[in-house]
Amino acid sequence: MTEEEVLQAIAQAKQTRSVDFTINGEQLTELPPAIGELTQITKLNLKDNKLTALPSEIGKLTKLKRLYLSHNKLTVIPPEIAQLQELKIIYAGNNKLTAIPPEIAQLQQLKGLYLGDNSITSIPSELQELNNLKNLDLRKNPLPIPNEILEKVHQPLSIIKYYLEYQTAESEHLNEAKVILIGSQGVGKTSIARKLLGKEYLHDYIPTMGLETNIWKHDQLTVNLWDFGATPNMHSVYQCGFSRKCVYLLVTDIVQKAQALEYWLNMITSVAKYAPIIIVVNKIDQGIWNLDRSALVKKYPSVKAFSEISGASNEGVDYLKIAIMQQMKELNLLESLITPNSLAVKEKIATLETPYLPYPEYTRLCQNEVIQETTEQLDLVHLLENIGVIIFKEEHLIKPEWLVNNLAQIFNNTSFQQATQGIVNPNQIQQLLQLPNLEQSRLLIQVIQSLELGYLTETKDNLIIPYLLTEVDPVTDNWDEALTVQYKYNELLPQILSRLTVRMQKYIDQQLYWRHGIVLTSRGDKAIVKANPLAKTITIAVKGKAETKLDFFKAICNQLEKVNLATPGVKAAQQQPEREQEQIPETPALETPTEEEIVSPPRKKKLNPWFIYLGLFVVVLVLIIALTR
Repeated sequence: MTEEEVLQAIAQAKQTRSVDFTINGEQLTELPPAIGELTQITKLNLKDNKLTALPSEIGKLTKLKRLYLSHNKLTVIPPEIAQLQELKIIYAGNNKLTAIPPEIAQLQQLKGLYLGDNSITSIPSELQELNNLKNLDLRKNPLPIPNEILEKVHQPLSIIKYYLEYQTAESEHLNEAKVILIGSQGVGKTSIARKLLGKEYLHDYIPTMGLETNIWKHDQLTVNLWDFGATPNMHSVYQCGFSRKCVYLLVTDIVQKAQALEYWLNMITSVAKYAPIIIVVNKIDQGIWNLDRSALVKKYPSVKAFSEISGASNEGVDYLKIAIMQQMKELNLLESLITPNSLAVKEKIATLETPYLPYPEYTRLCQNEVIQETTEQLDLVHLLENIGVIIFKEEHLIKPEWLVNNLAQIFNNTSFQQATQGIVNPNQIQQLLQLPNLEQSRLLIQVIQSLELGYLTETKDNLIIPYLLTEVDPVTDNWDEALTVQYKYNELLPQILSRLTVRMQKYIDQQLYWRHGIVLTSRGDKAIVKANPLAKTITIAVKGKAETKLDFFKAICNQLEKVNLATPGVKAAQQQPEREQEQIPETPALETPTEEEIVSPPRKKKLNPWFIYLGLFVVVLVLIIALTR
């Protein structure tokens, strides 16, 4: 509709003194100031146009009772609307309004205000003064109000009061943090945890296999204590629970070497470079700890304190508590604030009956608690990770003990290993862990895959877990002429060969894999990779065509070196295999001569009969020549 046509319509309505003026669905982009001349109208319908603004002259329509502005592109309602004292209904949904003008509160006859599906972020407190307001529609606006409150369209005061109370509600101190106890087997991590909890020392206890969590209340602070086991095949699983913003207690004892300590330091700092680490030296009642502290601090600046303690007594416990609180303070963990909405989400997740929450369901939960922004939702996930409420993995918010302890069962249950021989399906996992459904089995399989501790077969029916495969070596080939290299490790973890197997799965030859090795093929070339846990070595040998086997050899070495780099705390050096440690099957050794053979005199060599025949032939030939002369 052109401007001229609009002016003609206004002129006609003025002339006929019409009380209803409608320009509906006419692609109108601008309303001329002449609209103010229609002082007699009681209804103005401008729905389904493209208006971006209203002229101030609209304030002259003092007899207006109904105003229809829905489905336009309005960004603001002019303050002159306050002059429309007889206005009862405003429909302005599906626009681009960002605010409600406080002047609307002067419309004491207003009964219905419909502003749904806009971009309104706040409600002016003046709206409380609309004593006759019966309906308030603010749905589909980015307001910090739960949907169930916004749905109360017929209870406008409930909506307004909720928003105003939210505005005045102050964020509170979270006063919650996570402390992780980590270290080698047998150093006494659980004893330290029990001391912090005020429990008695246990002389006989079952070592922690997976994860044990406890709540330690200290003053007004809630500390989630995570006590990880130290089973070698679980180290990469433990890292799932590492956070960038928590305190680490690296537990050692008086006999542990620096090399083992540095392994754990590297593991922590690979995930949480700046998180504070307290080295807790246990069993000081049995001797003196002699490692160079200054050298450790220089090499690992994250080491903030040393605490000597005896898990068998209370010696050093008070100092350790002070050290933990000090590091939390420096990390600003005690100053973290949380909004009432975020706190509500946290409490709902902490009390879930199910062991995990898919991320889409989490976002809906956030939206119900008026946490609308994607970044705010993700920030809350990281906070929940940092304080120890969840582990966030594979787009799921997972309860920590459920995840770690179920994986510990899969990797360490002897009967399960014998029954499956490392070839596992979801039904077997469900039966082992007594899970209520296969969906939970599949989530655990996804986590195992993401950690490169297993891979699905081509049919997707089974999961191959290299660590659970048989220890029997099925290979009998001769590798005597193969290209060979050996990697010597400071710490040969099961996950290293597992990850290499996962990465090289498409090259595996006829299911030739076992716990400590794999056979690979590519373009007619053949390779074997074997680990020796006792010697802490992995040996690679490749044989095949001269023009291609070197490339295959380099490709395997390259993948192994990538795995080494991705495994914190691990150092590996290339070397030539030593015969006594050689893991590649060798050709049979020469038989050792018997004692009789050693002492007997050497036998005379027999003359080759061909030499005799040749000599006779020459003699005969000479005689024939002589006779013919």
